[in-house]
Parts: sequence; structure tokens; C-alpha cells
Amino acid sequence: MALSFFPVGGGQVPGPFITLSDDAVQLTALKKAEDSDGLILRLFEPTGQARTTLVSLPWAGLQKEVALRGFEVRTLRVDVEQRTWTDVNLMEEEI
Repeated sequence: MALSFFPVGGGQVPGPFITLSDDAVQLTALKKAEDSDGLILRLFEPTGQARTTLVSLPWAGLQKEVALRGFEVRTLRVDVEQRTWTDVNLMEEEI
């Protein structure tokens, strides 16, 4: 079944959920944490050069500057209520 949907464009445009200041850094995963209400963010630096990006969650008023080495995958747990950012491994265990 195909559904063709063309909204009229009325209403309020929502703001971004997350932003990264460096266009090269990629957000490869964004999900709810397995063991809490926190968020899991996975970032990847694809160019092979060290970079720093400002990760922003505008709806929560949170920002963090994150440094990445070339080709690095970095996973962060964000606890919005506690306003904390924690480095975790791929299994979401604190490093």
C-alpha cells in the first residue's frame, strides 16, 4: 500500500533535537539508554583528522564540547535530569 502525503506547511516548525558544530563529525546512533532514562549518543570522526565538535541538545539546554581523534567512535550517555555527560563503551558501561 502506498500513501501519498503532502502537508500544507501550516503550523509551527519544531526546532532541532540535537546539533553538532562540526559538519564532518557524524551522529551514528541516538537512542534511549538500556538501563535508565538517559540518552546514548554515538559520534564518529570519518576524515582521519582530530576534530572538536560542540554537541547541543537545545530542547534540554545542554551542551558539551567533544574532542575526537581520527576515525574515532565515541559513545556518550547523557542524563538530562542530572545534566551529566558520561563516556561509556559500546555496551553502555562507564569507562
